[in-house]
Amino acid sequence: MNIYSIFHLNLMYSSISTSSRNSVIKNCYWPLLTLADMGIPIGIEATALTLKIIKDLDPSWINKLKQLISIGNVEFIGSGYSQIIGPLVPYDVNFKNQYFGIKEYSKILNITPKTALINEMAYSNGITEAYIENGYDTIIMEWNNSKRYKIGWNENWKFYPQRLKIPKNRSINLIWVDSIAFQQFQRYAHGEITLKKYMKFIKSNLDKIDRNFAIYSSDAEVFNYRPGRFNTEKINNEDEWGRIYNLFKLIKTKNWASFINPSEVLLSKNELAYNDLSLESVFQPIVVKKQEKYNITRWAMTGIDDLKINSRCYQIFEKTKALELKNEKHWKKIFYFWSSDFRTHINETRWKKFYKELITYANSLVEGDIEKKIKTEKFLLKKRDRFVQVKSDNIELKLNSLKGYCIESLKLMKYGKKSLIGTVGHGYYSDIELAADFFSGHTVIDRWGKHKVTDLNNNALMSSLNNNEISINQAVGEYSFENKLIFYEDKVCIKKQIRIANNEKLIIKPFIFTLNPEAWDRASLYVKTHNGGKFLEKFNIREYSIDHSNIFSPLISSTNCFGNTNGIFIIGDKDKNITFETQMQHSALLPSIFYKTDGESFIFRLLFSARALDETRFIKKDLDIINAQVSIY
Repeated sequence: MNIYSIFHLNLMYSSISTSSRNSVIKNCYWPLLTLADMGIPIGIEATALTLKIIKDLDPSWINKLKQLISIGNVEFIGSGYSQIIGPLVPYDVNFKNQYFGIKEYSKILNITPKTALINEMAYSNGITEAYIENGYDTIIMEWNNSKRYKIGWNENWKFYPQRLKIPKNRSINLIWVDSIAFQQFQRYAHGEITLKKYMKFIKSNLDKIDRNFAIYSSDAEVFNYRPGRFNTEKINNEDEWGRIYNLFKLIKTKNWASFINPSEVLLSKNELAYNDLSLESVFQPIVVKKQEKYNITRWAMTGIDDLKINSRCYQIFEKTKALELKNEKHWKKIFYFWSSDFRTHINETRWKKFYKELITYANSLVEGDIEKKIKTEKFLLKKRDRFVQVKSDNIELKLNSLKGYCIESLKLMKYGKKSLIGTVGHGYYSDIELAADFFSGHTVIDRWGKHKVTDLNNNALMSSLNNNEISINQAVGEYSFENKLIFYEDKVCIKKQIRIANNEKLIIKPFIFTLNPEAWDRASLYVKTHNGGKFLEKFNIREYSIDHSNIFSPLISSTNCFGNTNGIFIIGDKDKNITFETQMQHSALLPSIFYKTDGESFIFRLLFSARALDETRFIKKDLDIINAQVSIY
């Protein structure tokens, strides 16, 4: 069996203070090079930013790394200038992050890596284009979650290189790593399991046919050191790197094992190698490593205030496009601000310093409204019983005054007189799980252990501000909702401000929309959006049951969503489509879907999220204001 390992280095780690970086280099990075100096080939992956920090603090470490690379004991693996979550940022940011990463690798290490590790192993089909365009021919990704929703995949494929299908009939090589394997390695190194038991685990992956197996593919900073978020874990008196050395020495004596560099996996001639695969699915449009609690929402809707900092990053990006800024220093600022490590376990002091820096930089660039001005459209407004009908040449909207003026029906006249989205009432479905009213255009705020809050109340006040705008305001206890509906020539825009006086752990969905099942062809339903790529990714719904916002545990409020990195989300069938456009620079909302069949019918809901819960969520005590916006056409 060919055994390989990949050690991930990250001095931007959210739980490592800047004052601790020298300790990390001493206790974690130097012992790693000692392992390679023992004649055992290993893979080392780091962002260019981490290498620059190391070079400033300890240039001798960089020199030693270069020497080990030159003699083949270390294979350096790229990942970009900064550790950015690719499916959550626009393609141009992904492309430039890899471009400037390659440039820095060449400057610091005098090499151009051809193999890249997907940052945080958060994968979408769209991001692969950025790697190919910058000269990478291979990516490394986790097997466990990639396989999860793939019926018919051969379990033995994980031991061999494969090929990823990507847009425009292109492909890129794929090398697998395994989360269970690296967690077993950590348990051994930390003294939780014996050497004998761990060796038994490795041998369980043996077979008569030669295989490739990654025994490690995670952080180097967790051996002889504990980042801040692991401060409840005590380091054993036994030297953890010493345990790792003993393990590698023992494996080296076995005639059934040989160490290789990660890219040597590509030499495999086995018939199980090089199948054309796609990792994403409608259940899991963005694949992320490890257990389900560790998912894409942790960098988008949790942390101290991921929504706010992501929206600011989009604001800087939009101004970058408008001004056609190409300065390298400016782009590196963008990568820095979009670093994943400001979005998870960062301490409040470091976050406040970062946020001040982000705001100062954004304000230095962004002045005034950078949106294009679009001509508004006059409408006719009629009231009948509890309904208000709003009509223009291209759109017809009916609002329910008893339910906060939510959308009873919305028609796009180019597709005829059937409502495309609206309210599906109680009794429509036979499934008891669907025995409820399903509204559209409203907000739902889930409070842990308390009743939810919505803006579906009959105390809402509506006023027509002018010929093209309606205002709807309401308050529920410490929550207030200010809505504006603005009519344009071929679309309606809903702007919503949610003010929360008493901040607490909340799951906030500012917009939820329900499809009218009688208006759509169930067999050809699909959704399209960008997940960090250049092109729209299409996901067919088929007969699946899909629930991205299913609450995983009392601590984890959702498990998946779409990246929506261009702010465009399309629902369509063979005859028509409807587009939901969000201004990400105002509020970087992320969409998810709920879909379930009911006899010959179905329920399809689109949910835009602003806040979610996981172990990284930190509650600030100040007033929470969410400005959300979606245009429908």
